[in-house]
Amino acid sequence: MSKHTPGPWRVNFTHSENGVLVSIGIHSSDGPVPATFDNAYLMAAAPQMLEALKNLAQEVNAGVNNGWLRKQDGYKQALAAIAAAEGRGHEVKI
Repeated sequence: MSKHTPGPWRVNFTHSENGVLVSIGIHSSDGPVPATFDNAYLMAAAPQMLEALKNLAQEVNAGVNNGWLRKQDGYKQALAAIAAAEGRGHEVKI
């Protein structure tokens, strides 16, 4: 079982003469968390998970008589995760 650091994580953008540096802030109640393989695996899988969530949401939206499913918390959480992954629905520091 994965031992990645639970969220929320923060995304920070820093502008420099060489472009933009993107960092992900991972903090716990004890302060910054060191990088771990589990966190790296989670980040590497993010594009695949986003695609899966989008496909699932599209299938739910296209289904007949799925009104009850659209009201479920899991579906709402999937839509919120998609929005967050696309930079909508959360604060981004620039």
